[in-house]
Amino acid sequence: MLYNLAIVVYDLLVHFAAPFSRKPRKMMKGHWVVYELLRQQVEKGEQYIWFHAASLGEFEQGRPLIEMIREKYPDKTIWLYTGDVWENLYRDSIMKYVDVCVDGEFEIAKKDVRLMWKGSSNQRVIDVQASLKQENPAVPVLHCPDYAPEDGVFQKGVTGCGE
Repeated sequence: MLYNLAIVVYDLLVHFAAPFSRKPRKMMKGHWVVYELLRQQVEKGEQYIWFHAASLGEFEQGRPLIEMIREKYPDKTIWLYTGDVWENLYRDSIMKYVDVCVDGEFEIAKKDVRLMWKGSSNQRVIDVQASLKQENPAVPVLHCPDYAPEDGVFQKGVTGCGE
């Protein structure tokens, strides 16, 4: 409860500071942009659970939660964002619970806001279960194309989310 209260207070402070300071204003604008991009890319009616593990410690701390959520909500799509690469992750037993993994560190020099589901071109959006079923799971199966078609129409059998 104290944590939730602290988050609400922090959010209010950012909103109050935004008119007077550049950093809070940029933070709020960034949130708006990200949420709008997500609204455009998320399939209607789908329910996603997203995890972000920037470090091995965060990854390990999230393991019991990911396992519990997969068992309790098997119909939910679980996404894992991590700074590590697939080649270091695919052998980990937690991957059997994850549907999609966005691997690689975000690199500001490779930032591209047109990319689907990722922030920089060095990252990959990986279909975890399809990758694990392959003869060579070290070579990832990509979940979706890097960019949405300009006309918004995907080729037959290809969707924005890799159905």
